[in-house]
Amino acid sequence: MNCCDYDCTQGRDCPARAQSAKVAKIKRRTPKHPQPLRSGQASRGYLRHLAKWMLIAIAASVAASVLVGVMR
Repeated sequence: MNCCDYDCTQGRDCPARAQSAKVAKIKRRTPKHPQPLRSGQASRGYLRHLAKWMLIAIAASVAASVLVGVMR
């Protein structure tokens, strides 16, 4: 017969409570010493990407206008 099967009166001395529970270890998700983000670091990359595609669009429009001028 287990002490937890009936109205237990042992309180803190209960042998079922005396057994320590095993807890799983969780790995750290963030680095120990994370590097702070510099201000404007992400927006600088976006602006460079935008500038590159704007130059490609301008070059394509100039090439198209030259092509249309030659065909007339």
